[in-house]
Amino acid sequence: LEWTPFLVSLAAGALCLAIYVVPGVIGARTGLIVQKMRAARPPSEPFFHRYYIDIGLMVIGGLIFWELFSRGQIVSGGLFNDARVNEALLFAPVLLLTVVALLFMRFFPLVVRYLSGESPTVMHLLAAATFITIALMTAVQELRTDAGWGWIWRMAHLGIIATLYAGTWRIHRRHFLTAGLILQAATTALFIYNDLPDRDAALYIPTLILALLVPMQFLFLALRRLERAYPVWASMAIWRMARNPLQYSWLVLLIVMVTGLGVLATTVGGTLDRSYEERVLYDVAADIRVTGIPTYFARGTESLKERYLALPGITSLSLVLRAGGSVGATYSGNSFGVLAVESEEFPYVSWYRDDFSERPLAQVMGFLKTGAGLPPIEVPRNADRIYVWAHPAEEYSNIFLWMVLKDRRGIINTVTLGPVQGAEWTLMGGRIPDNLVWPISLVSVQIYEPAFGPAGTAGTLFLDDIQVSVRGETERHILDDFEGASKWTPLATSMISRDVIGATRDEVKNGERSGVFIFGKDTDQGIRGFYRSPTGGPMPVVASSTFLERTGTQVGSALVVNILSSLVPVRIMDAVEYFPTMDPAGNGFLIADLENLLRHLNILSPVDRIDPNELLLTYVPGTEDEVNAIAHSLAPRNEFVHSRATMLENIRLDPLITAGWRAMILIAFAVIVFAATLGYVTYLLSFAGQSRAEMGFLQALGLRHRQMAWLLIAEHLVIAVIGLAIGTAAGFFMSNIMVSSVAVTENGRPVVPPYILTTDWAFMGAIYVVLAVIFVGALLWLARSVTRVNLYEMTRVEGE
Repeated sequence: LEWTPFLVSLAAGALCLAIYVVPGVIGARTGLIVQKMRAARPPSEPFFHRYYIDIGLMVIGGLIFWELFSRGQIVSGGLFNDARVNEALLFAPVLLLTVVALLFMRFFPLVVRYLSGESPTVMHLLAAATFITIALMTAVQELRTDAGWGWIWRMAHLGIIATLYAGTWRIHRRHFLTAGLILQAATTALFIYNDLPDRDAALYIPTLILALLVPMQFLFLALRRLERAYPVWASMAIWRMARNPLQYSWLVLLIVMVTGLGVLATTVGGTLDRSYEERVLYDVAADIRVTGIPTYFARGTESLKERYLALPGITSLSLVLRAGGSVGATYSGNSFGVLAVESEEFPYVSWYRDDFSERPLAQVMGFLKTGAGLPPIEVPRNADRIYVWAHPAEEYSNIFLWMVLKDRRGIINTVTLGPVQGAEWTLMGGRIPDNLVWPISLVSVQIYEPAFGPAGTAGTLFLDDIQVSVRGETERHILDDFEGASKWTPLATSMISRDVIGATRDEVKNGERSGVFIFGKDTDQGIRGFYRSPTGGPMPVVASSTFLERTGTQVGSALVVNILSSLVPVRIMDAVEYFPTMDPAGNGFLIADLENLLRHLNILSPVDRIDPNELLLTYVPGTEDEVNAIAHSLAPRNEFVHSRATMLENIRLDPLITAGWRAMILIAFAVIVFAATLGYVTYLLSFAGQSRAEMGFLQALGLRHRQMAWLLIAEHLVIAVIGLAIGTAAGFFMSNIMVSSVAVTENGRPVVPPYILTTDWAFMGAIYVVLAVIFVGALLWLARSVTRVNLYEMTRVEGE
């Protein structure tokens, strides 16, 4: 055991003892005459305002919150030199609620006088603070951006608005007041129109307050006019609140504390519960996610899907390829994640949250299939050989010509046509393998040279009439004669590849044009060539915002990335903040269509073919056990099977997560009800004893019982509602600070996906209902007891 918890407990106990004992000792030393004088002439400022205690607490709170934001989490170096718990976080909630309540009591009389039409002081303070804030923030912003001298006009414009505001309230003639308000409205509208800040900008709130100054002035003038139209009980309630706001200090502090505690308990618990659940949903993405699938399970993507969709209980299945990539001239320090999904099926399998991207998931996935949509070059059924006319521009000693085919299962196979030789047109051909399953398509034409990197031979190769022979037929079928528009895309051989595929009329074998392939020295594993891009160009991808930031790219940019040691040209079609199973930290990630990426990768490595290595499964409710058994048969080890239901159940049973917060909510509910009942009833009893004489005088002046009852109800109900509103707002702000400090991973990093503040309104609604019942019941009792005053008995008591 350490001494720190005992020291903190001792300090808290001493503080509580002081709170209960000190006011009683001070009150006991005060005489009856002094108490009567204070009741007749309440002090205009309470002691914590007179000595600026609230400002001091606000400064201390600012330092604590600065420490919280600088540390960023609850576990870090402490005030007692131990790297354990951030002790400042323990003081933050109560300190925040206390400062909010004390600041409210400082401005509450000004707000009451404004609403009663008595004084516009609070409006003047708000206007002065707004003008100073806008001026300072504009100056700092312009100095940082070094935007020239344009800010001088903006500052002069703001000065004109401030001058008009001050002049309007210094001249008390009606015509000048009306003209001043009209000029303020015009100049303010012009000021905002010239430079309207964005919603996320720091100047947005001050500019919004500036726009509200003119309506606030009109409202004050209207309230001043309506002052005499108020009912007697309403005017008396406003005057009483403005005359002696100190009497509500401890009541407001109590209500703010209990309400803030309730919001904190229900919001922090609900937010963390949801955060833990969404972390599971984010990591698993579907009902079951199977990782680490060996490649020998795969026999092409279509056959793999057909095999497992036929199993009982599985409703849908999506194949996934997870890999790594890099970008830049060097392959160190610039790696990122790559996830290839079946874009048409993924939205129906995966969990997704709306704030992950600006567009819904289905629309994001649609970007992965954008492009020209070129149809595949189909090879006629029963074709046995494939040919092409080739003509090298010069003699190449060690370059071979390949044709790359793909069958129905997605299996890639390379047909070698032999070495490129001679200076004339030569018909080169090769046998189509018998193990391919129809339909078969031509996906790429390649040249191979035993060289690595930029060590190849640069040159030019003319090609014409790619054709196949079919068993039992004498004529050959032309697959591509290069007469129309180009259907091919050069393979990327380096980050700055300059290979070109096009058409020419200079060297033609048949027809009017032939294909010409101009290649440089760069090779990718000795391979150069061109391929049939399913998108008609670079592969469309979706990038994370961190990827765009780190690489300096933007939506629409085209670049070459290295994925699984193969260079792939990509074009960024859209951006997302988060994507299921992907971590945006570091250099971010890219999302691609599975079919497009496999085609790009397997064209260059037909021998070491690349297949999906993960599965996302959804199943019929009630078949979880059977589907789990199937998933375990796919994965080499049990830890490669991630079940959403199992992980969520583990979270619900963990006493340090859901069960712990549920217990805290129940304890907080009991504390709130007890403290609110005891505190409010005690306050009303004290108020009833102190106000009997005052209520008697009002009754003697002619106020009826109903009017006095409405006076008391309006006075105290307004205070209760204001306390509930301030406590609720402060509770949400405090909850955001608390959750941001505790919502971290085991390594201290922010959780992914980010949390969303979630309040358990079932408990919070019950708290509001109980507080409302307590307040209304106590007020009805107060109105009944205070208004029934025996004037004769009260006169005798006062005379004594």
